[in-house]
Amino acid sequence: AVLPSATEVYNYKTGEWDSYDTPIDTSFMAFGGWQAAVPASSKKQEAAWDFISTLSSPEVSGQAAVTGGTGVNPYRISHTTDMERWSKLFSEREAQEYLGAQRDAVTADNVALDMRLPGYFSYTEILEIELSRALAGDITPQEALDTVAAGWNDLTEQFGRDSQLAAYRASMGLPQK
Repeated sequence: AVLPSATEVYNYKTGEWDSYDTPIDTSFMAFGGWQAAVPASSKKQEAAWDFISTLSSPEVSGQAAVTGGTGVNPYRISHTTDMERWSKLFSEREAQEYLGAQRDAVTADNVALDMRLPGYFSYTEILEIELSRALAGDITPQEALDTVAAGWNDLTEQFGRDSQLAAYRASMGLPQK
């Protein structure tokens, strides 16, 4: 999804804030994804690569993208242009809106990446629980934020604050301090 635009963007290479006359759009690229590899020591390298090629082909991956439970979201341009596949799941308007948002995210010039830290799912679990409680009206938004902050600080201490900082900096391509 496209995040709110900004006229100032932090430039990690210079360590400064860059200013722009027009707002810069950024899409959110959630962490995760599927990767495949064939070990150099494999005795069946060609067969393994053929299997990977078949799974990631437009036809097979396109079918996986519309099949619940596969964990596959649209990630190819062809996944977002084949409206017939999606017509069984959505109305034409819903399909166009959903696929348009997916296509915009995949082709965006600028992206914001999700946290890439050890314990990622533990961090997001705390956030999801407190967000649900706030949306249900059980707690105020401020109480939810305070609980998330405390939980995240506890997790960060458990994993080691310096280790988490090093992992984050490495994931962003930043030099270690």
